[in-house]
Amino acid sequence: MTADSSVLDRLASERFAWVRLAAALVDGVWTQVVLDITTGAAPPGFTPLRWQYGCAVLLAEKRKGAVVARFLRAGRWQSGQLRVDLAPVNEEVLRSDRRASNDGEYGGEPLTWPSMATSLMNHGNVNIPPEPLIGREAPTFLTFSVGVANLLNMPEPSGTGFATQAGWLREQDLRGRIVKVRLHSDDVEVLVEGEGLRGLACELAGPSPGPAVRLSSRSTRVRFPLDRQLQPESWVVLHDGGSWVDRRFLNHQWVRRENDVEVILEPQSRLESLMGGHEGADIEFKRELPKDNDADKRTLMKTVGAFANGGGGTIAFGITDDELVLGLPATSVRKSIDRLVDLVERWVEPIPETTFETIELEGSSDVVLLLTVRSGQATPYCVGRPSEERRVYIRRHGHTRPANQRELRAIVVKTVPREQSPPYGGLYFR
Repeated sequence: MTADSSVLDRLASERFAWVRLAAALVDGVWTQVVLDITTGAAPPGFTPLRWQYGCAVLLAEKRKGAVVARFLRAGRWQSGQLRVDLAPVNEEVLRSDRRASNDGEYGGEPLTWPSMATSLMNHGNVNIPPEPLIGREAPTFLTFSVGVANLLNMPEPSGTGFATQAGWLREQDLRGRIVKVRLHSDDVEVLVEGEGLRGLACELAGPSPGPAVRLSSRSTRVRFPLDRQLQPESWVVLHDGGSWVDRRFLNHQWVRRENDVEVILEPQSRLESLMGGHEGADIEFKRELPKDNDADKRTLMKTVGAFANGGGGTIAFGITDDELVLGLPATSVRKSIDRLVDLVERWVEPIPETTFETIELEGSSDVVLLLTVRSGQATPYCVGRPSEERRVYIRRHGHTRPANQRELRAIVVKTVPREQSPPYGGLYFR
């Protein structure tokens, strides 16, 4: 990927591109609704297909990069006898954002390699028929939006109506990627691989300078010794000396920890790592379990719902807001877990996936109880008593608050935005 060449020129230079196109029949003309182009390697869920319906068509094709670029310049996609009008590409206003490998934060299928995501065109609403998609040699879908979600290997959206016309190019960078990060008591282990690792650097970065290793082989394992606990806001970055190639956040205050960052620590080190992250996007401390009143239950369940709607998170019981570790009686843990499970099932809909863990405190019979909420796929998760209207909550800067309309639309396709708009120009289904 060369930054000084145009997007379509770079696309034309690629040997192959993997294309997924959804089109609707508008006034007798096949019109693009969603166009997803990936280069470098096939997306993980890519399968060649052509699903034809009376009012819609869904395509997944592997084509030469030069052919795809020519179609974009001409404003028309050709596949056999099918002709689809494409939205015009305006390279003067294109916006590109670098994405880490396996990053599903902004929606779309996460890619296994880091990539540059470029929004190709201005966006406008295309009205689509409300009836289900039913074809002779194609699967049946209740709505067009559900069919598109299957095409793109995304979580199924909710709602019907229109889809946002959108098109993007995701150029995967095969030079290198971070496969796994393991946090041990005395070191950080990083597994990296790629076709162009030689000359890249792997660095354990943070608020103060950290160690870096220059890479030389195709696949390698890097270890960063820890003299003391991990610094707050630490992250592992793979870079070329000018820009980052791939990255993983370990305990950053405002950013969720990725699923491929694995913690392998002794109980006390696990607790120190937990405390090092402070309260933030994916961690909250609670002195005790909620009292038997609706106000306490609601406060806790709002955080559970917000974690499920976002990147997941952990609630640590037995730690005060000012990070004083007091613990809970170990004898009450089983009953506490049963009560928390019951609260989640009663107050959050649909029920998110949760796990529990205890950390024994040194020199004490008390424990810290951890309730971990996984990032959910059945968004939005709504919170409230069964007898009342439930609301949707999100996590921002260590605080839980109701989602606004824009954030709610994003949650529907699991794209809770950070403090900026999504790179795909708003691929939202309603």
